[in-house]
Amino acid sequence: MSTTAATDRTGKPITTTGRVLSREAVRENVPGVIMGDRAYAEVNSAWLREWYGTFRSELFRLGIVKWDDRFDCNRFADVYAGMAQAWFFRETFHSNIQAQALALGPFWYQRADGSGGHAVIQVLTERGRVFIDPQTGREVELSVHERMSAFLQYF
Repeated sequence: MSTTAATDRTGKPITTTGRVLSREAVRENVPGVIMGDRAYAEVNSAWLREWYGTFRSELFRLGIVKWDDRFDCNRFADVYAGMAQAWFFRETFHSNIQAQALALGPFWYQRADGSGGHAVIQVLTERGRVFIDPQTGREVELSVHERMSAFLQYF
């Protein structure tokens, strides 16, 4: 994976590293993932921190200000992923990038502590595969058991 963080003219992180991952490359990093596209953009991990502020602002604009039974972890993950993909499209609309989508999507799994299922976002970055909790914006470390317990994951 690449080691340089991509920035725009102002020094702000941009969405991708510029590296495009084939379906085969994604499957090597994320066994069992469901994919709807043929090529994915590797995500710039520095952008994830910037993106969370934009994501939360948009949720607040919509009146979504807290967790609720009707807007729980899987809804946060769906909206996070959908909005990030829309941002990528907006940012790359006039480019010739071969990736159709960001290498980012929901990851539903069983918590190791037995407290039930949870949904986060998995992302392929220049640092490898990382997991983000869309309710906090923080990177989370999943155990091997939790990674293997995935019952829904897609890009």
